[in-house]
This record gives sequence, structure tokens and C-alpha cells, in this order.
Amino acid sequence: MRLQDILVGLQKSANSLQERTVEERIEALVAWARAWVTPQDPYRLETLRRLPASTGLSPEMIERGLDVAFESVEAHRLRDWWQREGGAPSSAQLSAHILSSNVFVAGLPPVIGSLLAGVPAFIRPPSDQPEFAEVLVRSWNERQLLGGSYLGWMGWPRDHQGKTQALLHAADRVFVFGGDETVHSIRQLGAADPDAGQVFGFGHRLSIGAIGREALPSVARWDSTFENLSRDALSWDGQGCLTPTWIFVEGDPQTAEELARTAATFLPRIAEELPPGRELDPAEGAARAAYLGQAGFEGFSSQGRGWAVASFAGVQLQPSPPARSLIFLPVDDLSVLPTLLTPLGDHLQGLLYVGDSARRDILEDSLSALGLSRAVPAGMLQRPPIDWNHDGVRILHSLL
Repeated sequence: MRLQDILVGLQKSANSLQERTVEERIEALVAWARAWVTPQDPYRLETLRRLPASTGLSPEMIERGLDVAFESVEAHRLRDWWQREGGAPSSAQLSAHILSSNVFVAGLPPVIGSLLAGVPAFIRPPSDQPEFAEVLVRSWNERQLLGGSYLGWMGWPRDHQGKTQALLHAADRVFVFGGDETVHSIRQLGAADPDAGQVFGFGHRLSIGAIGREALPSVARWDSTFENLSRDALSWDGQGCLTPTWIFVEGDPQTAEELARTAATFLPRIAEELPPGRELDPAEGAARAAYLGQAGFEGFSSQGRGWAVASFAGVQLQPSPPARSLIFLPVDDLSVLPTLLTPLGDHLQGLLYVGDSARRDILEDSLSALGLSRAVPAGMLQRPPIDWNHDGVRILHSLL
């Protein structure tokens, strides 16, 4: 089918979707999500079979990703989201969703939000990873949820700008996930067309961890905390915007090293739970070895298949740590983090905090100017709810 035919068909279906009540849309979305987390669901099984080859992720990581993405699609959460954002009928007839390749479910919240708002959605996946978009769309349309085909998809190479321009022209809202260059190029294409839909970009981001001094006396009872830190570091093979790049420890270098050494006893088991999707190539292996060698010279480092851990004697933000690693850096006081991280610009995304929730709130406020939009305990960073305002964008509000 031609792209234009798909877009026109979705636009024509908007009225019938809008005629459904909000409660009917919520009920359909919840049923859809429950099917996706059901182990024997045929669309889930197809995804687990097909995605490892194209994404480079292990089946275990894909399974976890599906569970995390759909588990928070609950009636009470969708209802609260709708009411919080104004709950008004949408004037839009079509939303467009341009997905990235590092986290295949990252673009799901705007798709959910679009259907909740009564707006049909078109998905353009990365040209080399079309599988999830294809199965996702079929899983809705073939079930005839709400009695219509309200999702569509098609993939094409990035340099096929004519199709991208046609999509921007047809859609009323456009959600773009990818690198900063990708987001910028889409914005430029949209700016050249006065009738193009409004573009919302989700570009390069990174996250951090912080351990407050008040939490350190209970380290001996931290088994679950170390497990959660490990899962946050290993999820998405360390490539997600919610992967903690560094863990800042409010203490001396010896404390940071003690935490790193203890983490090294937990990482191997979690790495078996979430194994890497592929082995490192020679260049990646050499870069990791060099990084860990420097860390070992200054403090401590250790590694195994699919994991690495290190501590330094002081703050070291360059070069970037290897993927699937926990890097502990000592600081005298966490209040210095806004200054230390200023070179990142506004690219900070998430914060995992180990310690008192009141101190977490203070730190969250101090980092908001750097773009921080999510601050949670360890283990929750890589489990964002469906109504999270990713990158500070009010997703549902933008559709109403």
C-alpha cells in the first residue's frame, strides 16, 4: 500500500475513534496492554522471535522491555493522565511517530497517548528495524479494538525526504525519537512547510545516579539496592537515555571503591538475567579495556561477560564509560553536581537516588535546569510509567 493511502485512511478513521468515549478507549488500551504482557500472546511471541536479530538485544532484554513498556498501561493511570491534562476532545486527525533504534519501545507513550486522545497514529520505525512497528500495528488492527484500524506504519531510509515531508504534512502532531541531528533535520523539514504538524523532539539524553551520605551506614543491608543498580545499568545494553552513566557517591574515594567492589559481586548474576545481545567488537573491547585499565590504576575496576564496574579517586567524566557498566565517582557533597554537570547542557534525563527522599527532591530541583525530568529510587529509573513527561514534553496535553 502507498504511504499516502495509509495516511488518508487513518485520517478518515479519526471521527469514528473520537466518537468512542474516553472510558471505551481506556478499556481498549488496557486490554491491548494486558495481551502484550501475557506470555503466550502470539504477537508477543512473534516479537521475541524476530527482534533479537535486528535490534542486537537478547531475548531476555526484549522480554523485559515489553513488560516494562506495557505494565503501567492501567485504567486508573490512564484516567488520571486524561484528567490531569485537561481531558478535552482533540482537534487532531493524525499523529506521526518517528522511532529510534536504541530502545524499541521508547516511542510507545505518545502512541498510547494518541489513541487515548482519540487520534489515529502512524509509526515510522528505523528502516533497519521495522519488526516491532509492524507487529504492534497488527496487534491492534487485527484484534479490531474499538472496531477500527487506527494504527498504521511504513518504514523508509532516512534520505528519502519526500516521504518524510509527506508524513509531516499529513500529521497534526509529530513525535521524533533519535539523535539530536535526527530531531534537528525533522524540525527543519517541518519548518519548510507551513501546514506541517507540530514537532516534538526527543533527542540525545543521559542519566546519572547519586548515593547520599545518609544511606552509607546501611550498605551492609543493600542487597536489593545493588541488584537494582545493576539492572538499571544493564538494561538496554547500557544504550538507553535512562541508563545511569555515572554513580556519584557522597563520600571519599575509599567509600566509592568499597561500593564498586561490592557491586562486582552482584553484576555477574544480573548479567545472566539480562545478558548482552552481542559480543563486543575489537574496537569496543579495546576501548573498554583502556577505560578499565585507567580506573584500576586510579581506584578499582573489574569486568566479566556483559558487565563492568569501576571507581575513580575523583570525578572523571571523559572519556565516556563503556556500556553495561557501573562507574562510582566520589564527591564531597552532592550539591556540587549542578556545577559538575553544567557542560552537559540540558541533556540530563533521569536521576536514581539512594538515600532520603527529601534530599532526592532537593537534588532534583537543583538539576532541573539541566533538563532532568525523572528522579526515582534505584531500580525504578528504567521503569518509566506510561504517563511520564519524557524530556519534559507534556505528551497527552500536546494531543488535546
